[in-house]
Amino acid sequence: MKRARPGWLTAALVAAGALCVVFPLFWMAVTSLKTVPEIQRLPLHVFPDRWSNLDNYREV
Repeated sequence: MKRARPGWLTAALVAAGALCVVFPLFWMAVTSLKTVPEIQRLPLHVFPDRWSNLDNYREV
């Protein structure tokens, strides 16, 4: 008879998989609101300085 994985291990694997799927989508959405200098700035900042920057969408 096969032994089942502990519940916490299954939950950890599912959480890690979900993070691998959701994080790139989050990063693309946040980066689309940044200006080019904000994207190229080091060290990286997750959130843009100005949240009302929709110029990228207007240009498209």
